[in-house]
Amino acid sequence: MTRHLLLSLLLSALAASAPTQVADSLPSLIETRDAASCSQASRMSLAWVAEDFHFHSSTTFSTPADQISSGSLAFNLINTVLPFAMSCSAYSNQQDLFFYGNQWFSCMGGDPGNTTTAIFQFDRASGRLDLKQKWMCSDGDSSSTTAFFFGASGTTNVTLTCTTEESKNGIYSTEVVDCALQNVTIQPSEIEAYA
Repeated sequence: MTRHLLLSLLLSALAASAPTQVADSLPSLIETRDAASCSQASRMSLAWVAEDFHFHSSTTFSTPADQISSGSLAFNLINTVLPFAMSCSAYSNQQDLFFYGNQWFSCMGGDPGNTTTAIFQFDRASGRLDLKQKWMCSDGDSSSTTAFFFGASGTTNVTLTCTTEESKNGIYSTEVVDCALQNVTIQPSEIEAYA
């Protein structure tokens, strides 16, 4: 019999707090994962780390009316329950901020069986990063294994620290925005578990 268990985690205090650096939080989260089964850790100590979060954009005017623009962002997604990371990246040519929190992008990689998926969206104006991930836990030994499926979502705010370089040559101009790499922790706001 399939059971559906909705764990509503009221973590508003954690979600509203400033993002934590990976160096501060990741070792203790990994120790918790290693001490518990995958499904136990998924229920009790799940958190994500967006590692090396990076935004970059480039805008070129060949004439005042002819603009070519693109923006990209990338990070490694670490789920503290799982022993692998996923690669998340996105590209946009929606002027002028490029990312408006209205489009979901997929993360790549994960487990060899492809049972783990993740999607994200980002709003550059507010810094809001939304994340959804699904994964499977196989608990037990080789003689008796139980599969549990999990889905979780969470949100955090990313404060970008960027530099802007501009160059002009007559009517031709370029603007390049590059933001420093940073690591942020994302707490889940909702977890679904299926057995």
